[in-house]
Amino acid sequence: MKKRMLSLLILLCMVVGLIPSALAQGQGAAGDPILISSYEELVAFRDTVNNGNKYSGKHIKLVADIDLGGSDTPWIPIANLSNKPFEGNFDGSGHWITGLYISSGDGKAKGLFGYNDGTVRNLCVEGSVNGSGSTGAIAGINGGLVENCLGKADVSSSITAGGIVGYNETHGTVSSCVNTGNVSGSVDAGGIVGCNYGMLVNSGNTGDVSGSQYTGGVVGYECGEKVGSTANCYSRGIVTGGASVGGVAGDQPLSDDEYQNRIVNCYYLSDSSSAAGHYGSGLSRESFKNSGSFGGFNFTDIWTMDEKFEAPIPKGVYAMISGNPTEGSTYYFDLSGAGLAGELNPALPDGSLHYVPFTYVGRIDAYSLSEKTVTTEEYANANSSLRSLFVSDYNIYLSVTWNDLNALGLIFGKIIENGNIGYTLRVPSGGSESNWKTVESGDNTRGIPANNEWDRILDKGITVKNLVKLGHLSQDSSLSFIDHATARALHYNARTFSNISYGRNDYGYRPVLDIQQWASLGANGLKEVKLELNGGSVNGEGTIYTVVKKGSAFKAPVCEGLSAPEGYTAAGFAWLGSDGNTYAPGAEVPAEVTSLSAQWVYFERFTLSAGGTYYFDISALGLPSDRINGELPDTSLSYVPFTFAGTVYADGYTHTLLIADYNVLTGVSYKDLAFDIGAIGGKTANLNGIAYIMRVPTVGRRGTNSSEWDKILSKGITIKNTGIGSLGSETDEGSPGQGGEDVAIIRGGSSAGSREYVNSVDGFGYRPVLVIADEESLGGDTLKAVTLNLAGGSLGGESVINILVANGAEFTAPSAAALTRPEGNTEDYFKWEDSEGNVYEPGSKIPAGVTALTAKWSRSQYTVTYDPGAEGIGETVTDSKTEGGYIILHGASFTRLGYTQVGWALADGAEMAYSLESVYAADESVTLYPVWRENDHYTVHLVNRDGTEVASYGNVKWTDLLWDVVNPRPLKDGYAKLQRMYFGSKRADGSTMYKDFAANGEESITLIAVWDYYPDGMPCTISVGSHVFSGYRGAGDEVGVYYFRGDELITINPKYPEEITHMFIGACDKLFDSSTDALHWIDYNAAEYTAPVRVGDLLAEEDKEYILFVDYYDYASRVVVINTEKLVLDKTAPAFGGIENGKAYCGAQRVTVEEKHLESVTVNGVRVELGADNSFTLAPAGGRQTVVATDKAGNVTQITVTVNDGHTGGTATCKDKAVCEICGEEYGELNPENHTGEEVWEQTETTHTKKWNCCGKATVEEAAHTFEHGVCTVCAYSCTHKDENTDHKCDICGKTVSNHVDSNNDHVCDICGKAVSNHVDDDNNHLCDTCGKAITNHVDSNNNHVCDICGKAVSNHVDDDNNHVCDICGKTVTNHVDDNTDHICDTCGKAISNHIDDDNNHLCDICGKAVSNHVDDDNNHVCDICGKAVSNHVDDDNNHVCDICGKAISNHVDSNNDHVCDICGKAVSNHSDENHDHICDLCGETVSTHTGGTATCKDKAVCKICGEAYGELNPENHTGGTHLEHEKAATCTEKGYTGDTYCSGCGEKIADGSEIPTKPHTPGEKWVIENGKKVKKCTECGAIAETAPRMPGDVDGDGEITMLDCLYLKRYILGTFSGEIVLENADVDGDGRIDATDYLYLKRGYLGTFDLSKFA
Repeated sequence: MKKRMLSLLILLCMVVGLIPSALAQGQGAAGDPILISSYEELVAFRDTVNNGNKYSGKHIKLVADIDLGGSDTPWIPIANLSNKPFEGNFDGSGHWITGLYISSGDGKAKGLFGYNDGTVRNLCVEGSVNGSGSTGAIAGINGGLVENCLGKADVSSSITAGGIVGYNETHGTVSSCVNTGNVSGSVDAGGIVGCNYGMLVNSGNTGDVSGSQYTGGVVGYECGEKVGSTANCYSRGIVTGGASVGGVAGDQPLSDDEYQNRIVNCYYLSDSSSAAGHYGSGLSRESFKNSGSFGGFNFTDIWTMDEKFEAPIPKGVYAMISGNPTEGSTYYFDLSGAGLAGELNPALPDGSLHYVPFTYVGRIDAYSLSEKTVTTEEYANANSSLRSLFVSDYNIYLSVTWNDLNALGLIFGKIIENGNIGYTLRVPSGGSESNWKTVESGDNTRGIPANNEWDRILDKGITVKNLVKLGHLSQDSSLSFIDHATARALHYNARTFSNISYGRNDYGYRPVLDIQQWASLGANGLKEVKLELNGGSVNGEGTIYTVVKKGSAFKAPVCEGLSAPEGYTAAGFAWLGSDGNTYAPGAEVPAEVTSLSAQWVYFERFTLSAGGTYYFDISALGLPSDRINGELPDTSLSYVPFTFAGTVYADGYTHTLLIADYNVLTGVSYKDLAFDIGAIGGKTANLNGIAYIMRVPTVGRRGTNSSEWDKILSKGITIKNTGIGSLGSETDEGSPGQGGEDVAIIRGGSSAGSREYVNSVDGFGYRPVLVIADEESLGGDTLKAVTLNLAGGSLGGESVINILVANGAEFTAPSAAALTRPEGNTEDYFKWEDSEGNVYEPGSKIPAGVTALTAKWSRSQYTVTYDPGAEGIGETVTDSKTEGGYIILHGASFTRLGYTQVGWALADGAEMAYSLESVYAADESVTLYPVWRENDHYTVHLVNRDGTEVASYGNVKWTDLLWDVVNPRPLKDGYAKLQRMYFGSKRADGSTMYKDFAANGEESITLIAVWDYYPDGMPCTISVGSHVFSGYRGAGDEVGVYYFRGDELITINPKYPEEITHMFIGACDKLFDSSTDALHWIDYNAAEYTAPVRVGDLLAEEDKEYILFVDYYDYASRVVVINTEKLVLDKTAPAFGGIENGKAYCGAQRVTVEEKHLESVTVNGVRVELGADNSFTLAPAGGRQTVVATDKAGNVTQITVTVNDGHTGGTATCKDKAVCEICGEEYGELNPENHTGEEVWEQTETTHTKKWNCCGKATVEEAAHTFEHGVCTVCAYSCTHKDENTDHKCDICGKTVSNHVDSNNDHVCDICGKAVSNHVDDDNNHLCDTCGKAITNHVDSNNNHVCDICGKAVSNHVDDDNNHVCDICGKTVTNHVDDNTDHICDTCGKAISNHIDDDNNHLCDICGKAVSNHVDDDNNHVCDICGKAVSNHVDDDNNHVCDICGKAISNHVDSNNDHVCDICGKAVSNHSDENHDHICDLCGETVSTHTGGTATCKDKAVCKICGEAYGELNPENHTGGTHLEHEKAATCTEKGYTGDTYCSGCGEKIADGSEIPTKPHTPGEKWVIENGKKVKKCTECGAIAETAPRMPGDVDGDGEITMLDCLYLKRYILGTFSGEIVLENADVDGDGRIDATDYLYLKRGYLGTFDLSKFA
């Protein structure tokens, strides 16, 4: 309120010109309008109009919603004087002006605008307007254009009240406007316009209208002088009043004949009890929702329909308000994340709280609380404010304590968000006491303070739903009881009040949602989004609404809480937006989307897609062969096509089924299916591992659509091959003319969806369904489709078909008997083949993994390929064999160096599978590879470099390792051992075989021996910069420390470099006891040395002490280790603290030196001593001083500074000290005479003083003003003027400050109280134009019921002589009346009607007398006039047909069972043998003999008619299955036996078994080391099943090269390792020995400096 008053003060200043106007934007042209965006700007605009600026031809545009503040700031209309009307163009741009409040009795025009002669359009106004003159929400009096506006204000006035405009002048037009507020007035009250002299078109009213005289739903008093002055309008509100009240218009001053041309195409609500329907057509509430009810309305360009508005609405208005929430409507909010814990109200429509219904209250002016308190009137009034609320339609909790809610933050509020809008979820305020002592019933109860939220909600007429006995808690504490809260809405009455203890838990929680920062959102900031649940529901509703922030994207609602349609599931649920895009729950929805439609997914129990065709073998289900449909693709029923319909919700339960693509049987009746075939109840059948029930489908009785047949069609499944009706499981019990269950129902006769009713004994089709039994116990992937490719064959014209089997289980290979062979194929052969080439006999078992089978109509040809393999020499050749035959395999066909072929293997390098020239009979193609035997007759000669022979070795194999051949090792005098062997220049390492040096198959090779000849290690030094180190230093030796900058070079200097093979260098942080242990240095940071390196590149960290280690190797594999003393890397130069290079200082400075290894500090070349903290004092000196710091590594830092003795420079002022020019610090004292500011006046209403504005020193002492014409002659102060004695003169300076003012138009000056004017009535309305008081009465000298002065109606018609003519004006005023229905007018006595019989009952509808007799011209036994029966059926010629009407009236009767009708003598039945005894059940004749069935090895054939056994056994037809005997499983050590096959029926042996080869060893999961090898043991017998390939360096056999491998190898070489290692991996270089060389290579490999795979 303080801000609003300040704004008003500022605006007052604008008006009087003291500060610039707020209306600075735009020049008022059409393309550059004046823009209004705030309350302050709107007030400024109003005041400029009211001061005389009519804005003629100017354009003003509203660019924001504006709230006027309601009763806190009553509104003064724009253009509030008749002589200063608004004449510009005001465009609201679809924005809202809310909080309009006017309450005035000054008789002037009232509304947002008072007097409008311009244009007001595209504006929505909400509030309350109460006046005593012409009053409307938009304008009080309109002489211009009001277009495309919405009024949502309650309007009342004693004279001329209209929802949009009060008084519409002759030149005024109101077009395309809608009023939703209530209108009341004494005279001329109209829903849209109170009194209309101009044009009122294309507008509507939904508010209620009440008045004393001239009250209309559209217009109160219609005075237009043009045809259609009120046209295409309606009122859907309740209209009540005294004299002259009508649904469209209260009255108009023209005759009944004339008004027809004035009020055109107007409609009113016929449900309105008081509106008799003047001048328009009445419509019911339902008709108002139908555009077809409004003749003359243009729904193409002007009007549209809106389901929530429930009436037509101009498109322009609809564009402004579409999507805005409607007060009193229900909206759903998601409270699932609001932390509502505990037992919820079971009546809530959604217990998950995702969809909680709230009613939109809209805006109220009330208080709320933020803490526990007793609410006083003073607090309520001081804290009352506007807020916008939603109130819950349910108590969320039925029993909860105030304390518990408060602990959850639900009393005073917790913040939640829905639709990008923030809300405070809390209980409403309800008052701390009530008026119960002064009222008689709960309906009159009110909380105190009265401006509590609960009563304000109810005062708006909001219906609170689902009231409960004990009501709900409020925020307020009780005034009457200590430690009590208050509650409202008890005993199912919304107004009741109670006090309740904070801890009592039997009251409820009904929250409100308080929109946060609603004012910034504006009246147009909320948008409703329609949720079409598309067959689903919540709270029983199929369409609901939610609220989001307009212009903002929002999240799609969740599915949880919604009830899916029957047969559908929420899995895969999504929303379809009005933009055509699909959104998953939680996805972001664009701001422009206005509705979402639920997209449910039909529940499917199985993953198999519906609509596919699958073939089933139902030949064993006992269907009669003589009724099989000849159109089936296979009449043996081995392949019957069914369409998979998927899961349906039919007949009240969910199940999955397939429907046959044909009527499997034809010519069968309902009774045949019920009693002979058993197809009504169904038969259980296991088809390919899945249990089905085969039966007729349900087809639905008349008027239903929930049968299986209907549900299949509704899923879009095509029921194929219709035309012959298919019987259903139901009978039609209500078919006329037939007897109950004797009437069957068929579907698919004329079309798939047709339904017909037939006799249950007549023959039709049997189209079975296969219903999956016990499907709840099956997994979703149970059904598996298997494709049958007929490979040139066919079935009913199809070359590829599908069958269904149980997923994960074996199934039976289908029969081939019904399949058509490919054209030209006459073989007696058939098998099925899978994708792996496996073949199966029909009837055999097929593995579960097979998904496709191909028909195999001819025997296969198989190929035997002879491949030389990777090592053999020769060309690949092939042989062929026929399925079931054999061939003799080739002999030796290929050659190989060092080997002889001895057989054939199934893989290159595998064991022998077939010997040479053996028999091959397997029915599969195969590739054979040679099996080799290695030759063993080669010789190796070992010689010295001079050619003398050392030794010879015979019987060498082609792949023998040479180091294994030369064993034991030879010795030579003077040498330690044999070191290496060479074949020419090629070295023989540990992996070199004989064949490697015998490329052409030589019978012998010669190797040269290399001997170990160097007995000792070699001297060597290490140079680091200028320092040289030699020898080895152990852990206990004294060592020095040396410092280096990092750019010094490290060089290794061996005495005999030509004898060195490798050198390694590295840095370590410690010494070791011995040079052997010193090998550990390589674990730190080792690299191979090839050239000098920088110290900084080798030492990793600064300031850390390192030892350099070097090891080097000679050709005898000896290792020598040397090292250095301690080395420290220091690359960082010293740093100074406390001074900076180049700076000057005004006093001695304390200097610190930051350096770990400081050598010296000098000042101007003189060394200084440092303190314990490495600091010293630098004293003032004349001129510059150079400071130098040097560390032990030789790093140097030098800076130069100046140190002065004291501050200098700067100027002091009256308020600031001088500032040193050197260091910038203040020093010295202030200078009171050196001012830095200006001399300024300090002024009050009566005095002035002059002072310095820098330090406040006065130059002119305080004195009184000397005024002249209101201005001080000394200081130029302008007087603000006061006139407390209201004499128009300033009490301070004496200047005249005001003129006479008469703002309330009472002819008296508002300021001084003197008379200033007289009464004037220029517009002849009996009222003074100035004060509005009545000054004359009505006069009607020409008896036309109209006042001669004002022109308004002053009397009604009178007809005392009952001649239907007014005794005053002579016009016709009533019509004929015949209340006693004697065809004579009750008023004038004249005959006025004839007999009428509209209901054809032979009696006059008016007087009740008989006027006609029965007539039956069309012989249908029924009177053509009244429709009653007048005769019965007659059948004199016994043909079952009525002789009168020709319809069938009886059925055939055969009482003596001779198959002939007793009435007409025609044959009516065939022989029947229902008990299957071969004798007709009707006439007793023999009709059949034994037939059918098949004899087996143990059972005779069974007659398919009577079920008796007959004939002889068939010993060749084994039955009962087979079993195996003598079978034995193969193991890895013993062969097995498949077992002999015996008939389980008769016990006879059918076939011999065969031998099963031994199984290969089964390796275990873990590798183990055994006898130096890495192996896997057989899990069954323990033998070695697999040996790991050689991996040089993987000493521990874990598959990786790690530091642990290095450790194990070192310990093994040193003889300290007792565990198992992989010996071939430990011999890294493969030379047949495990020694230090192997360790060297392993370490280099581990460090990444050598590729160990070279030795693999």
